[in-house]
Amino acid sequence: MADKKVNDTEQSPAGNPQPDLRVALIEQFKIMPIVMVACERVRVPRPTFYRWLKRNKKFKKAVEKAIEEGKEYFNDLNEARMAALMQDKNWNVIRYHLEHHHPDYIKKRKDDDKEDAGPSVIILHEHEDTK
Repeated sequence: MADKKVNDTEQSPAGNPQPDLRVALIEQFKIMPIVMVACERVRVPRPTFYRWLKRNKKFKKAVEKAIEEGKEYFNDLNEARMAALMQDKNWNVIRYHLEHHHPDYIKKRKDDDKEDAGPSVIILHEHEDTK
């Protein structure tokens, strides 16, 4: 049964739609917060997952919490990867990190200078309408 995809009409002996698969999905979201990937790994069709989500508020809350946990895990994982690349002197990663985290290297956006530029002036030609 491990290779077989489930449909939402299959039920456990207790009569509930595949509680083990729902638990497996929740655990998968904690390490992979992407619906398509998590569903593929557990072999649950996405329409089935969304039906379960719609029908079961407790399951929906658990999924939302697991996805948030998974996002935090993903961020930690990627920060560790960035740190390893910086240790390997990957200058693109080093530059990216500095430009996004260090005030001396953050690039100013053009919009940031607009306050100092003074008032905006719009010149209309006689044939242009102001509407």
